[in-house]
Amino acid sequence: MVASLKSTKENRSEAASTEPAALPKRSLLKKLAPYIAWQIVALLTVELILSLAGLGEEEIFKLDKQIGTVHMVNKTVTWRKEGYAHSYLYASGLREPAAVAKAPGVYRIVLLGDSQTEAMQVGLDKSFGKILQAKLNAKLGRPVEVLNFGVSGYSTVQELLLMRRQVFAYAPDLILVGYNARDMFENWAIPDAAIANVRPIALKLPKQKVVIDHSAVSGWLKSPRGKFLNSIEFVRSRSRIWGLIASFESDASTHNPIYKNVVAFSTSPVNSVKQFKVEIAQPDYFTKLNDGLKQSFDQAWQEQSAQWDFAKVLASTSAAPVPESVAAAPAPVKKPVIESKPLSDSDKLFHDVIANTMNALLQEFKSDSAAHKCKLIVVGLPSRATLAPIAGMDAATLGMNYEGELALLQKQCRQNQIPYIDAQAPALNFSSAQIEKLFYTAHLNNEGQVYVADTIEADVAGAVQSGL
Repeated sequence: MVASLKSTKENRSEAASTEPAALPKRSLLKKLAPYIAWQIVALLTVELILSLAGLGEEEIFKLDKQIGTVHMVNKTVTWRKEGYAHSYLYASGLREPAAVAKAPGVYRIVLLGDSQTEAMQVGLDKSFGKILQAKLNAKLGRPVEVLNFGVSGYSTVQELLLMRRQVFAYAPDLILVGYNARDMFENWAIPDAAIANVRPIALKLPKQKVVIDHSAVSGWLKSPRGKFLNSIEFVRSRSRIWGLIASFESDASTHNPIYKNVVAFSTSPVNSVKQFKVEIAQPDYFTKLNDGLKQSFDQAWQEQSAQWDFAKVLASTSAAPVPESVAAAPAPVKKPVIESKPLSDSDKLFHDVIANTMNALLQEFKSDSAAHKCKLIVVGLPSRATLAPIAGMDAATLGMNYEGELALLQKQCRQNQIPYIDAQAPALNFSSAQIEKLFYTAHLNNEGQVYVADTIEADVAGAVQSGL
């Protein structure tokens, strides 16, 4: 009995001694709760302001373990990097609310390509696809629909994969594959820190079928950077605060040497450390770093400062003017077309692999299109890199500039009996002033979109009418 009473007293004593210990925790939570609540309110307020201002809406990439990147879905996009355009990415990833099922009697054309085809820099109705659609409807006297599946940064192999995954479900009658500078080299480019460059690799070796390898993409997704971006996908697709961060990050990962190294480390730590050891051993490393930081800061500030002018943005409409950072940019001086240079033996070997891979991908496009009873045309799009290059823009890759790429592409299309339209050739005879009117910095502006539509209209109309 005594032992029982003693045990009860001890239990009560222990309980009494533990109760006060919980009080500081509850007290701490009470103190933190208002602070956390106000932080949430502040974040939501900033999100609302940015939403009203149309800022922080340039994030468009969703990571994909097969293709690398695809468009985000159910997402508002207000593009300000070049030009100004307000768009919406629907559940399909398209900028238009297109039904998968094709209406009776409609002739459906699909566009594939990279940012030059995507045309995010202009309103959807100002893109060459929609201009072409209007022209064909008027000319042919029948309903024609043009759907744009272009995605920034895409290589030819990504376009092939997207066609297989999504395009054929829309039962297209004709597919236009837009070729832009360096597309064939991107088919065998290892992904780097930039999300737009996360791509699978295609390879065609002699007497073997073309192989599409997704291991580079899966490896990137398993990197610290890939895991982080995947983990915050909900935030990336909805937060405008993140959108602004991503916009700055895009500039910094291109221009800022310190940030480039940080991002590279988060993508490939081992290789980054090895490279850093080599670079820091150079005697002028810190001098170059200081100069690079100053230059990158100046450039990033000029490109982004217009986005922070809230008064101007809030007063703008859907027909907003071109941002001052673009409009005030000095006009580049037209230079002679850079000639392709003779290749070294090692470069020639690599060039042959690139060319053979591109040729094999064209054959894949042709056979897949034929299997779905769909016509195919390849379009060589105009590039400022050749027509009016800014310094360094048309630097040859493996001795080949963009004109060389188009020449090879045209030859391969002819060999594979694939119709080819050279949408750049007419502009080669333009004056410098005429060429300047076609582009923002690197992408086509409203007049450039009209130029492309006008240039390809006759050939596309002929293909529709002749049943090519």
